[in-house]
Amino acid sequence: MWIYTNDGKKLLAGISPEALLNDGICVKKNPVRQVIKNGEFFIKHDLRFFNGLFKEFINARKLERAGIPVVKHLAVNHHYLVTLAEKNAIELKSYLLKNVPDDKMLASFGAFLL
Repeated sequence: MWIYTNDGKKLLAGISPEALLNDGICVKKNPVRQVIKNGEFFIKHDLRFFNGLFKEFINARKLERAGIPVVKHLAVNHHYLVTLAEKNAIELKSYLLKNVPDDKMLASFGAFLL
């Protein structure tokens, strides 16, 4: 079962987002996980039972509501996470290191995750 950020995102990602894997290009891969880029989408595919994709999806929505820029997370299910590719996107770690003072970063980020 897919969970979408909202109906508009559902239409953008499509009814069957895992189909994006078929024509995509693998940009990262290890024995249990791969990241595929297909047009404007990134699809994370993780075979592990407790893979953290739902947690990433939920945390990205919290970050977005807090005003922290993140890539748009469109859909998630047990083994797939679909995001929209963004120009000039940076990793969360890089953002935090540049925008949160060192002495407060760990405490504020830890509190956010709880």
